[in-house]
Amino acid sequence: MLVFVVGRRFLSAGALTIALAVAAGASAAASAASSAGKNTWSFVSDPGLHPPKLKVLERKPGLASGDFLLGASPRRRHGQGGPLIVQRNGQPVWFLPANIGLDFEQETYNGQPVLVWTERRDDVVMNEHYRTIATVKAQHPWHIDAHDVQISGGDVWVVVTRTVPWNLKPYGGPSHGTVLDCGVQEYQLSTGDLIATWDALNPHGTPNVPLSASKVRPLHPFWDAYHLNAIQPLPNGDL
Repeated sequence: MLVFVVGRRFLSAGALTIALAVAAGASAAASAASSAGKNTWSFVSDPGLHPPKLKVLERKPGLASGDFLLGASPRRRHGQGGPLIVQRNGQPVWFLPANIGLDFEQETYNGQPVLVWTERRDDVVMNEHYRTIATVKAQHPWHIDAHDVQISGGDVWVVVTRTVPWNLKPYGGPSHGTVLDCGVQEYQLSTGDLIATWDALNPHGTPNVPLSASKVRPLHPFWDAYHLNAIQPLPNGDL
């Protein structure tokens, strides 16, 4: 069974509101000179690092202890993009310049805490010493999507997408259109071997989720009919 859920998890859970002076659009490899500014951090110990400064707008009672994991997107004058860990007051704990996607979180691998994020088309796994211990690459024609990644035991589940030519005329689109097929793939983390794939469209068989069930209609030749946002492996083996 697979459940499509609208929305996704946010670390603040409504208890802390943070203003991020960042947005997608520029390269994460921007030079330090163009990245530094009043909205970014600068460090004497490492002049090449310029994560965005965060401003805490509101604090509410009941905020749990611990740090926040944020996927910062790059923008000129507002710092570099990459995985960013900050304290409750917005002070940076750790940062790595990278072309990161939407998701940055802590998981458990072989009983040890790890950090996981999507960088370009790969999922990167770092240990507690901030060393990369695994990189997951999707097999063609699939691409890893930046929305979510989950680790359970020695396996990792990732959101994947691919484009499939499709006749969209029955759904109000063009006859020569394209569907963005969404799926979940399971990989063995230690080897990178693909274990299993589930996808919504299943173009060579009966659809696992029919296009007629989509809540959006194709407004252009490229139809994002499914848009899978999150994964949750369940104890009984279901997702």
